Amino acid sequence: MDGYDGCILGIVERCGQEPFYVYDTDLVIENLMSQGMTEEAAIEFHEYNQAGAWLGEGTPGFLRAYTED
Repeated sequence: MDGYDGCILGIVERCGQEPFYVYDTDLVIENLMSQGMTEEAAIEFHEYNQAGAWLGEGTPGFLRAYTED
């Protein structure tokens, strides 16, 4: 994703599949907010246009830190 290099956590590799980038969801949303979006708009945009998009084998993944409640 152009403009989101600072949000990359790493590359996921799985047997028999092409590697793909994984992004920090919270950093992606912060990036969108830094472009003038409200938090609500940034979350909606991310869920629909980024996390909800299929771009073929190289489709990026998104990770949220696991916290035990």
